[in-house]
Amino acid sequence: MSRTRARVLLTSRRDERGWLGGLPTRIRLPRMPMRERIQFTQGLAARHGHRITDVADWRPLLRYSDGNPLTITVVVGQALRAGYRTSAQIEGFVARLRAGEADLDDADEAQGRSRSLAASLTYGLTAAFTEAERAQLAVLGVFQDTVDVDALVAMGDARNPWAVPALAGLTRETGLDLLGRAAEIGLLTAIGGGYFAIHPALPWFFRQLYPVGTDRDTTVPVRAAYIAVIANFGDTYHNWYEQGRADVVNLLQLEEANLLRARSLARAAGRRREMMGCMQGLRILYEHTGRGAEWARLVDELVPDIVDPDTGAARPGLAEEWALFTTYRVAIALGGRDWTSALQLQQTLVGHYEREAAAALATAPDQRTDTDRHRIRDVAVGEQALGHVFREQQDPACVAHYHRAVELLRAIGDRRGEGTIAFNLGHAYVNIPSLRDLDQAEHWYRRDLELMDEQDLLGRARTVGQLGRVAYGRLVDARAAGQPESVLLRHLNDAATAYRDALGLLPADAKPELATVHHQLGVIYTLAGEYDTALNHYQQSIRLEEASGNRYGAGQTRHTVAILFARAGRTSDALLYAQAALADYAPYGAGAAAAVEEVHQLIARLGPPTGAP
Repeated sequence: MSRTRARVLLTSRRDERGWLGGLPTRIRLPRMPMRERIQFTQGLAARHGHRITDVADWRPLLRYSDGNPLTITVVVGQALRAGYRTSAQIEGFVARLRAGEADLDDADEAQGRSRSLAASLTYGLTAAFTEAERAQLAVLGVFQDTVDVDALVAMGDARNPWAVPALAGLTRETGLDLLGRAAEIGLLTAIGGGYFAIHPALPWFFRQLYPVGTDRDTTVPVRAAYIAVIANFGDTYHNWYEQGRADVVNLLQLEEANLLRARSLARAAGRRREMMGCMQGLRILYEHTGRGAEWARLVDELVPDIVDPDTGAARPGLAEEWALFTTYRVAIALGGRDWTSALQLQQTLVGHYEREAAAALATAPDQRTDTDRHRIRDVAVGEQALGHVFREQQDPACVAHYHRAVELLRAIGDRRGEGTIAFNLGHAYVNIPSLRDLDQAEHWYRRDLELMDEQDLLGRARTVGQLGRVAYGRLVDARAAGQPESVLLRHLNDAATAYRDALGLLPADAKPELATVHHQLGVIYTLAGEYDTALNHYQQSIRLEEASGNRYGAGQTRHTVAILFARAGRTSDALLYAQAALADYAPYGAGAAAAVEEVHQLIARLGPPTGAP
């Protein structure tokens, strides 16, 4: 079964039930406070003849337990039996547990059901499930944190070359019944929408049902199926998000541990295609929720796997994966304001796309195949990204790349892609001084809205916010031209309305976008003379930028607040914010040189704080 076909099956199941908006974004199970976890652990250690004096060494394990007494009993007991005592040993153990690489033993099993976790669980399973059902539950040993019934069904689909025999014939209905009964005896916790939380200690137990090396060991085929299904989920959720369905982030939050686990297994098995499928899902999750530093670490880890260290090109047989991976690296370089690396990487990528699409571009439009159109779209996307690199440096050369991308996308009828480039052309006419033309900017932003799906709320929020920026730009121009107060007020209200509308459309977890809108509302309310409201928006923006790992953005807002306080005569507060802005800019080196100089000039004008010697 191809990845495409698997995606179609998954889409039909999920879309028809409309689950995306109704799932919880995080799993919350009952848990012990940290102080009680420490006391509980010290008691367990005493039973093993060990006294814990340095509690800090054990905190990583206690955080991993999430405060569940069963987990603490199992994992602390294992650590004590293994002789782990130092912080490094315990952190290594936790890392193996998170990666699904550490098995746990149950030293009390010989003492009977009343003393043994494994014996107790085995008794419950034997009484409640048939042999065939126990074999199906054993598959749960490969999952992390959650299991989705649709994943089990897909893993047993007979049309798949990696189908798991134990899951053959499993339907969604029978799967829900099976997992529901497992939840009734405490093995799982029902979340909703076909999802169940797996107790952190229980993957170990599920693996014990058919231990590695026995006649019934299914480790290899189960892992193979798991990798393929989770990678397919990552691809699918990425595509849904790109189609404007931001609520798919709810599913990605539930699947995060599985995406990381499948990524690790795929990497170890040399299955680069599936590894990148997992990365696609993780990319959307981390970028949407502002976890840029975590995402950059995941990408950096894979450079040796995909990139030839001598040429910078793809390792043999990995051209497709390399192209996708390079887009990750370009975006990270842009975020870090490393223009040289971003330009070099993107030019290399566009050259690759041009070579791959040469025949397609030479083919008459009415004779092009789907493959031809796909390759032409790759060139357009590459040209668009090259435009981004130039635009970020305020280079008008970006427009030529954007227009070529538009032409290519029109030639293959890609309206959504054309809308994305229209959005970026709007940016160019707002941001680049030598191009600045607010009428052109508004034209391209409204063209984006015309081409956009009505259900793409996140996309609409972004574009409506940019219309607010155009209105603000007109306000600035009108003030400079000495226009009447009524004209200024109209532009000010247009900007405020657009930004408030954007704020209402944005989901609560879209931290980078929310940070931008709050900053702009701070600017608008400052102009309106409502300083307390403005400061509130600025502070929310700073909090969101920091949560997103965007220190440069936080520094920009702190710089703005410093100016606000300086104008109000609050020199001490202004200096505090200015110094904090400098600290935010520091990691960006030459990429923040101009911003750093502006802050230094502000500090020089402010002089020492009031009352300083």
